[in-house]
Amino acid sequence: MVSLVKNLKDKLIAGYDDMPESLLKQGIQLIIRPLTHICNVSLRSGVFPDEWKSAKVKPLYKKGDRYDIQNYRPIPIISVFAKLLERLMFNRLIHFLYENKNLTEAPNGFRKGKCLETAVQLFVEIIQEASGKRINSIGIFIDLTKALFSDTLNYIVLLEKLSSYGIRGIMNIWFKSYLTNRRQCIEINQSDSNDVMVNRYRSSCMEIKQGVPQASVLGPQLF
Repeated sequence: MVSLVKNLKDKLIAGYDDMPESLLKQGIQLIIRPLTHICNVSLRSGVFPDEWKSAKVKPLYKKGDRYDIQNYRPIPIISVFAKLLERLMFNRLIHFLYENKNLTEAPNGFRKGKCLETAVQLFVEIIQEASGKRINSIGIFIDLTKALFSDTLNYIVLLEKLSSYGIRGIMNIWFKSYLTNRRQCIEINQSDSNDVMVNRYRSSCMEIKQGVPQASVLGPQLF
């Protein structure tokens, strides 16, 4: 646990619980025992703490008219404690998937040693091989630019998919707990002319019923 905390960035920004990563890094020795106990109980019981499921979303201005909502990008921020627990499960999940060879070699996204360049290289090789055999190639392209950040992933389908990969029992129950009863709110900070925050406005929380948790450790892999 201590090693995971040391790998956190020294960010001052905090999630819904107002605990910044920098403060946790400084005081980890004071809470290491209860924090480790909570994480161990969570992994053994299959229950993800509800207090760590809440996230806040801060609108980041991009360009154009400041009164046009389309000119803002939502930046989700989750609890640093949730990140640590997710990292523990992430390490277990990846080890299980690779140990049992459940992942095909086709996907290039969110895979160690793979990226956009390897995907393009594979695509070109397939076309060249087909061309050498005088076979016509047909490409189907789907825009998934915003898919990860929208309500496109159904929890029931995801849990069934995990079960088909052998992730059953307590581990599957844990993921169900992790995905359900999640909430988020919107937070807007008002600054003065010197860019010093003078007021903070936070909306009431609303439940998120679909989609992987944004800005999470497990989100990309689950997607």
